[in-house]
Amino acid sequence: MGDGALVVLPSASAAVEAAFDIQSAIADLSDCPRVRIGVNLGDIIEDGADIYGDGVNIAVRLETLAPPGGICISALVHECLQPELGTEFTDAGDQKFKNIPRPVGVFSWPTGATLAPGEGDDIPRGAASVALLQFNDLTRAPPRPDLSSGLDDDLIATLATLDDINLVTALRGEADRPLSQIGRELGVDYILRGSVRAANEQVRASVQLIECATDQTVWAQRFDGDNSNALKFQDAIVEEITATLQVIVADGEQALIWRSESGDPQAYRFFLNGQAKWKDYRRSGSKRAQDLFQKALQVSPSFPAAMVGLARTHIEDATWGWSENRLESLREAQRLLDKALEIDPDHALACAEVGHVKLAESDFENGLKWAMKAARIAPSLGDAYHMCATILNALGRFDEALRYSREANQRSPTAPDPYLAVMLDAYIGLRRWPDAVALARHIVSRRPSWLMQRSALAISLEALELHEEARRKVEEIYARNPNFTASRWRQYMYNSDRTDMRDLVEKHVAAGLQP
Repeated sequence: MGDGALVVLPSASAAVEAAFDIQSAIADLSDCPRVRIGVNLGDIIEDGADIYGDGVNIAVRLETLAPPGGICISALVHECLQPELGTEFTDAGDQKFKNIPRPVGVFSWPTGATLAPGEGDDIPRGAASVALLQFNDLTRAPPRPDLSSGLDDDLIATLATLDDINLVTALRGEADRPLSQIGRELGVDYILRGSVRAANEQVRASVQLIECATDQTVWAQRFDGDNSNALKFQDAIVEEITATLQVIVADGEQALIWRSESGDPQAYRFFLNGQAKWKDYRRSGSKRAQDLFQKALQVSPSFPAAMVGLARTHIEDATWGWSENRLESLREAQRLLDKALEIDPDHALACAEVGHVKLAESDFENGLKWAMKAARIAPSLGDAYHMCATILNALGRFDEALRYSREANQRSPTAPDPYLAVMLDAYIGLRRWPDAVALARHIVSRRPSWLMQRSALAISLEALELHEEARRKVEEIYARNPNFTASRWRQYMYNSDRTDMRDLVEKHVAAGLQP
């Protein structure tokens, strides 16, 4: 739950009265942050110290919908309240929540408050949920429970640290029941299950990831290793499962398309690992991703998504100054994309990345045409809308950029941080400074090394006349890179001649950044 709490009370009225008491107590404290509270009434599944089920999931969704300092309750709860308590709430209508099959009636307090309003209402609050069915030990004799329990413990410890994944652990015996039933009861997006078997000096583990909504296997892998070094074997499995899971939950149905495109399980494995490295969003990750995409193409030379992935690393080399020859990197990216489009002229991701090349070349209008084409070909592809938003920001069309940015986030199971960075740029262009501050803080908390977003936070704080805090952010920038300047920030913007650039640079300098 992070900094939240999940509490079960004996009755709906008791829960609502407790919510009022909590909000009243917090309101009396001058330095306490406001909290959101959601209350639902429903069945739960109890498993030792944890609980699951739609009753819990709806309560969590209601909490994210509540205004800061406010309360949202379901219609079921409202029906159970005494009349004098029920009149405290406003009917907010039916709301549709992710992974909840039916609309939920919602009532909110305080009366007249807007649902999830104010600063940062575009900040993603959810994450993909994954149930881990504990590994089965299939070793005949003697059994090796240390292998299966070791994998369970390492996976739980690693996956629990990821921001984009809500991990649910389930008992080993549940693997005997239909997976669709387990998914419904746990209210999760994915189920991860596996087995391990040792024989003589060899050990084998098999892993399967199932998407609950479609009841399809989106990834399966077999690992073979040396029984004499079980810890090394476990570490390798956990690293690959974690990297693959992050890619699949972030890209959703695209992962199924890529698997079909790959034509070879080994090529798909290299590709997924390349995607995971690329999502480090750092120079070292991009270089490792290049190597893995090239390996995928060596195995499967006609794998369009791997060509696109490799092209994207070359574009970013050119964009961020990682390339020895910027123009050559862009030419190589275009060559790879042309080859992918020869194989599939309607490859949406390739079209979006052609837009990316045009953006890097400052050919914004042509870039927008390619990005819009990608969105028409694949209306569910978040990357297409993200590229449209990025180019619209460069063109100074910030209202449209914000709209496309929101569309990108809605189409992604977990809004990637680059999507949020583009949304932040739109907020700044629209001078929505409170929203920009909230979103920039969120991004910086997740990506402390991203100086462009830390700079955006300094600009926004300066615009709100929060001068001391803005200056502290500039000091944090210099602590990470003493050579960073307002001119360098402007250089990294896709359109350094944008109409608002002069004003933004002045705000930077006012906050203490060197020109």
